[in-house]
Amino acid sequence: MYSSYLFRCICCSSAPFLLLRNRPAVWIGFSLHTPPATWLAHVENLENDVSESLGTLPDGYVQDSVNLDPKNHNEHSGKINYECLHTAFRLLDADFFNDTKMLEIEKGVKELNIPISRANRKLVASVNGGLENPSYLVFNSAWNIDHPEKATKQFSYPALSGVQRPKSDEDIAFLSILELGQLIRTKLITSEELTGIFLKRLKRYGPVLESVVTITEELAYKQAKQADQLLAQGTYLGPLHGIPYGLKDIIAVPQYKTTWGSKSFKDQVLDIEAWVYKRLKYAGAVLVGKLVTGSLAYDDIWFGGRTRNPWNIEEYSTGSSAGPAACTSAGMVPFAIGSETAGSMTYPAARCGVTALRPTFGTIGRTGVMSLSESLDKLGPFCRSAADCAVVLDCIRGKDPDDLSSRGHPSYRSICC
Repeated sequence: MYSSYLFRCICCSSAPFLLLRNRPAVWIGFSLHTPPATWLAHVENLENDVSESLGTLPDGYVQDSVNLDPKNHNEHSGKINYECLHTAFRLLDADFFNDTKMLEIEKGVKELNIPISRANRKLVASVNGGLENPSYLVFNSAWNIDHPEKATKQFSYPALSGVQRPKSDEDIAFLSILELGQLIRTKLITSEELTGIFLKRLKRYGPVLESVVTITEELAYKQAKQADQLLAQGTYLGPLHGIPYGLKDIIAVPQYKTTWGSKSFKDQVLDIEAWVYKRLKYAGAVLVGKLVTGSLAYDDIWFGGRTRNPWNIEEYSTGSSAGPAACTSAGMVPFAIGSETAGSMTYPAARCGVTALRPTFGTIGRTGVMSLSESLDKLGPFCRSAADCAVVLDCIRGKDPDDLSSRGHPSYRSICC
C-alpha cells in the first residue's frame, strides 16, 4: 500500500497534489471528490515517472515538507525544504514567487482556504445522492412537487393623473409605459396611432442599429384595433392595454419567422405560440417586431450584421439580447422581452443605458422559447425605468403548464385574438 499524502493546491485548495513517499509534490488531475481507488491506480506509474525525472530524495523529506510553517520546520528538521516548495510552485507555473511569498501563500491556504473549503463541503454534503442543505445555485427540477404553490398578488403601480399628450411623436416614443397607458385609457391617443409611431421608428432606425429581424406590421395593427375596440366597449385590460412591444427572436410567434439569429434558421417558422407571447396578448399588448438575438443566443452578432449601441453607433450592444436592449434604448419600442443564460440581459442593458429585470429562475414560463441551458435560461423585460419593468413582469410571471420549472398562479385574462 502506498504511503501518500494529499496536499491541497497551494493557490486555491480546489484540486489535490499527491505527495508520494520520498518524492516532491506531484500534480494529479482529479477533483477532490474522485474516489481514492481511481487516482491510486495511477500512483505506481506516476511514481516511476517521477523517480526517473527527479531522482530519489531522502526518507522523511515529504513529511518535513508537508507543513511549511517555519516554526514547525525548525522544531522537526531545523530547516525548510525550499526545493520541494519550489517544485510544487513550478508544477503550477508559479515559481516566480520568492520564498517569503511562497510561505505566505501556504500559510493562507492552511488557515483560510482549506477550512472554508471543508466547511462548504460539509454545508452541502451529499447524502444518498442529494444535498443535505440544497443550495439556490443547484438546479432542482422537482421543486413544484417539493414546494406547494402560493397564489401571487398583483403588484401595485404608481397612480398617474394629468398626463398630457406631447406634441411630437419623438416625445411620445420616450414616454414610460404607465404614461402611455394613461394616454390610451383617457383616449388622448389610440393604440392604432401609437402602434403607427413605433412601426415608423422600427423601419427608420432598425437598419441603422441592425437591431430588428422582422416587423410584424399586419399583426400589430390587428391587435391595436382590437385593443381600441375593447376600450370603446368599456373593457380595459390593464397598464399594457394597447402598448406596443418587441420580442427577442428566440420567442416563437405563429406565422412569423423565429430565426434564433442564425443563418441556418433564418427562414424558420414555428407553429408555436410562446407562453410569454400569450401572456402579453392576454394583457392587450401589441407586438410590433421580432428583435435581434445573437446567433443561437450568443453575443450580438447575427446573420444580418451586428447590433449597435444607440448612444454610439460605432460601438456594439453586446449580449444576445442585443435587439431588445438597443430598440428600447432608441425609443423604437416602449419595452421588449429578452432572455439571459449568463449575462445576455445585464450586459446589453448596461451598455445601452436601459433598465432590465432578470427575474429569479422559474418566474416566467419558457414554452416556445429556444433553449440554451434548461437550468439557467430566464426571460425578462427591457424597459426605460424600474417601474415599467415591474408592470411588465406582473403581466408575464406565473405558472406555465408546459414548463415544469415555472411557478406561481397567474390570474388569467383573455381576449379574442
